[in-house]
Amino acid sequence: MTVLRFKLKDVLKLYNDAKEDKEHEPSFTDLYNSEYLKEGEAIEHGERATLEQIDKSKIPAALKLVKDNGIYLMSNSVSSNKKGLEENGECPLVYAEGFNPEEDDVYDKCRYAVGGDDFAEGFPLDWVDILLEDKPRARLFKIGMSKTEMRLVL
Repeated sequence: MTVLRFKLKDVLKLYNDAKEDKEHEPSFTDLYNSEYLKEGEAIEHGERATLEQIDKSKIPAALKLVKDNGIYLMSNSVSSNKKGLEENGECPLVYAEGFNPEEDDVYDKCRYAVGGDDFAEGFPLDWVDILLEDKPRARLFKIGMSKTEMRLVL
């Protein structure tokens, strides 16, 4: 199992962005959940909604683990991500230690650590709460990744 390590103080900024916002971007899985649809919208069982059909105020606050050009966490906060894009052209991100694309050989390191495909997997803010409760002096937020699961590492 690969363990990805993130500076907790930086993760807490993303956590607070998500927690404080009233609207959240849906994950891919959220698009299949009819509970998140705008009033009057409907989808068939197994059908995916469009972003236009989603009521972003119904999406729960979460963080996303993303692998594309590096491995990083981001918030699903609509306003924080929009502000970041407007100010500097990118959403607020926290790179896993050793997986920032500005470092050498990050492409091969990412492939070895979590596989070759790009992905974005959401997880609840509860993971941060659990870490803070279990290890109040923690400095790192750690996620374990295998071929079949993603989990909080305490």
